[in-house]
Amino acid sequence: MNAFPFTQKAYSCLQLFQKRHLFYVLLLLPATVTLLQGCKNMLDFSPYEIRVVDGDKNTTLKNLIDVENSILNPDSITIALTADPHYNYNNLQKVVSSINSNYQIDFAMCLGDISESGIQTEFELFHAEMDKLVVPYLTAIGNHDYRSNGEDIYYQMFGQLNYSFKAGFLRIIVFDDIFWESNKNPDFDWLESELKQYEGELLAVASHIPPDTDQFDSVSREQYYKLMEKYQVKYSFHGHQHSFNLKEKDGTLYVNTGAIMKGKYTLITIYKNSETKIKEITV
Repeated sequence: MNAFPFTQKAYSCLQLFQKRHLFYVLLLLPATVTLLQGCKNMLDFSPYEIRVVDGDKNTTLKNLIDVENSILNPDSITIALTADPHYNYNNLQKVVSSINSNYQIDFAMCLGDISESGIQTEFELFHAEMDKLVVPYLTAIGNHDYRSNGEDIYYQMFGQLNYSFKAGFLRIIVFDDIFWESNKNPDFDWLESELKQYEGELLAVASHIPPDTDQFDSVSREQYYKLMEKYQVKYSFHGHQHSFNLKEKDGTLYVNTGAIMKGKYTLITIYKNSETKIKEITV
């Protein structure tokens, strides 16, 4: 039996298959290129990159101007003291709603851990929700905010990590006191220079970590306490512990607010004669 006709037929079928295959390749080529370009864009994106939009930048500076104009009563100041939303945006929404329902509040502060992992999406979600407040708000950086590229994101979105401002008759000094995650020691020289500059005013220091907890060793803890005593700082505001606590030491009232992630914040009213009313709020 002659095998050649079979071989010739097989070869013809192969040629037909190749032509049809080439036709479908050419037909699908534009879609394939588009798909690959889309994949490239996806691969170009990283959750750890920094792309803070212009409208979200320099939030602290914008709100500082509003804080100066928000104190309507010259004899008292009411602050919504919050901290530690981490990833609980449901409770953050409830806290914002609660603050908005209280017309006695002059401004709000969030004392750190506004993110869980230091990625931009977390900062954006926090910023978007806090932007719904009817009063201005200011922040301090927390230890979780230093994770990943969090320090750079925080700086772009909010501004300086150490700063001070005047709210009516009260001077508040916001201090970055993160040791471990920042891989540096807090700038106690800067803190003392601010305290010295505004000595004689009614003073408060606001930071994330209380001095009597983990990240402060015995030397830095004593250094902080001595600065508070030396410059007669009336208030020291903190978060980090996720629980409400008050204590007085050497004339300074240490106020630790509960965590937003647990549906807690603190309402503090300070009067010009230094009388103080403090209440924990649960949402």
